[in-house]
Amino acid sequence: MKTIHDDGAVDLGIGTDRTPKPVLLPGVSDLFSRMPRQGEIWEHTASGKCYRIEGSTYNSITDQIEVSYAPCYPSEFDRFNRQLIGHPKAWLSYTENGAPRFRRIDDDHPTLNLGD
Repeated sequence: MKTIHDDGAVDLGIGTDRTPKPVLLPGVSDLFSRMPRQGEIWEHTASGKCYRIEGSTYNSITDQIEVSYAPCYPSEFDRFNRQLIGHPKAWLSYTENGAPRFRRIDDDHPTLNLGD
């Protein structure tokens, strides 16, 4: 029998401990460490162009997490969105030659390629 308590906790009748237990799937902690964060600068490895991370969004139609990023160079678009994972050209995917599609630029990186 399922019971919903006033604090929102759900008791499925399989125990009395209502302390939430974190459940991480294999590789999830690695995913969080690789996830882009707002304000960071990332480079598209194929073009060498740099982008500032605006944040992440949840697309309720595709049920995917997306990265929202702005070009650090003049562009006809102010912002782009790309799936984080789950697509051949997703943010955390790899190119045909095995290189990461995007790479995080260190804060002490001496130069940034801001495009043409």
